[in-house]
Amino acid sequence: MIACDTAMVASAWISFADECGQTLKAYKATAWAPKGETPVVKVTAKGTVRVSVAGLCATGPVTAPG
Repeated sequence: MIACDTAMVASAWISFADECGQTLKAYKATAWAPKGETPVVKVTAKGTVRVSVAGLCATGPVTAPG
């Protein structure tokens, strides 16, 4: 709680940020099918479709109303 106490005394903001990326292309390592049949895996994403997500959460000094 030392960091929170220091931030409160300094009237500072504390923020947390994170980001991640994900590909929508299916990973096809192994597929299974009954003996004698060719395994078929449907893939809907074509090429290298990527999704990036970023998030931020922050809290600042609290002041009394009025």
